Amino acid sequence: MYREAFEVLKLHPNPGIVENRQKYVAVYAELGDLQLAREHWTKCLEIDPEWSADRLSEIGTRWSFEKVFWPRYMQSIAKDFLSA
Repeated sequence: MYREAFEVLKLHPNPGIVENRQKYVAVYAELGDLQLAREHWTKCLEIDPEWSADRLSEIGTRWSFEKVFWPRYMQSIAKDFLSA
């Protein structure tokens, strides 16, 4: 499932915005590549220095993402932080 998500992400017309870049963090974390997950989180901070997991949690719940999956998604993001 996460490899498929990665392929979909690569097709996005604007992969450089922070809202899309942060999705790579979750995908790489779930695939077990925490170094790449951290690199993408760093890129998020370069794009928007005020970006944070709290901000993601705040705005992410407004996306058309099924609410039942949101806690699991945030858990994927947290994998990167917990392993640091």
